[in-house]
Amino acid sequence: MTGSMIEESRRTRITKIFSIYVILLPILQYYKSPIPIFNMATFLAIVFMFVFIVDSKGKIRIFKRHTTVFLYLVFITFNTLITHAQIHYPLNDNILDYLRMLLLVISILGLGTAYFDYKYALSALEKVLIASAFFMVIQLFFYYILGKPITGNIPALVTNSGYGSGKQRAAGFYMEPAAFAQSAVLFLSFRLFGNNKISKKELKNNFIIILGVLLSGSGQGYFFLLLLAIMWLLYTFFFSGMNTKKMMNGIAILFLIIIIGVIVLQTPYGQYAVSRILPDESSTLYDQIGGIALSGRTYTNKKFYTLPQLQQLWGVGFGRSEAVVGSYYINSLYYYLIECGYISIGIWAIILLIIIKNGDLRIRAFTLFYIIMFYFTGCARPMMLCYYFSFLILGKNVLYNDKNN
Repeated sequence: MTGSMIEESRRTRITKIFSIYVILLPILQYYKSPIPIFNMATFLAIVFMFVFIVDSKGKIRIFKRHTTVFLYLVFITFNTLITHAQIHYPLNDNILDYLRMLLLVISILGLGTAYFDYKYALSALEKVLIASAFFMVIQLFFYYILGKPITGNIPALVTNSGYGSGKQRAAGFYMEPAAFAQSAVLFLSFRLFGNNKISKKELKNNFIIILGVLLSGSGQGYFFLLLLAIMWLLYTFFFSGMNTKKMMNGIAILFLIIIIGVIVLQTPYGQYAVSRILPDESSTLYDQIGGIALSGRTYTNKKFYTLPQLQQLWGVGFGRSEAVVGSYYINSLYYYLIECGYISIGIWAIILLIIIKNGDLRIRAFTLFYIIMFYFTGCARPMMLCYYFSFLILGKNVLYNDKNN
């Protein structure tokens, strides 16, 4: 074997391992690492950074798709400096969050771009989602039949003991049902809106993953599946080479979905699903939009409006949201509003518009879901930003080793 073949083989191994690491970020971020101040996902980002530098011999490749990454890094850096100058808080209040953000973004989205194979990553993600869906069946069996709930994580290794006791709702190997649902929607968006026809095996796997979302009890998952079905029907039967036969098939499938939906809604499980999405009669729309499933993710929103007007414009500083809302859950929209102010909305609008302009149909389809997630989840915190942006910044040409992209 020649030197070039050995080098190519080594690079292929690094690419596969790194691609698997990226699709496991939603899981690894909850596990301990050998370094107490880092979770496993962050620790491995450090390891990969050194691997990339050594493998590339210090030659850093810059891609056009890095425009969004640079814009994000510059904005957060500027925000950290300007809020420090305005509020005069000690930089050590948030310097660890800032440095961790730099580490993750530079390692995964910067250096890691040349090593990320989206096709291999999607294939690995498909296997993880299917395995989780099958494990959900086991979880539900143990919970409802045997009365002995089991978890899909390793309690002794998670960063918070509370994660180890999360057994009441099936989530497979993810920490919570919503995390599984979000990854499933990411995968289905790329699968359903790709250019190639879906094989019978792929169709079967799609149904297994959809079943997993239904079994998870995730209100987000139910809403996203409904939206995904509508988008796919419109695209497949009405906008993609429209003809009379396709239109009639689309109408027939739409009516079939409605009939199945009406039947399911008559069952206790169907009524439970609706309660996960819609607000109850005693709740105000502001506090309970999204029902049981999403209300807990938006209750900290009003904290932003208690800030002085100047802080609403610039925020309180990246990494300092706990100074306003404590350690409670906060969605990405208000996470950035509180820390980076109204200016952040404009920055994120530019970032997402660049992604939509450069992306193909798959990327554009998932970007719609990402925008919705922005209000209900932490999808844009540095760790999850790296997870989603590994797919979203692929651009028009999605070959990971394309020198012109």
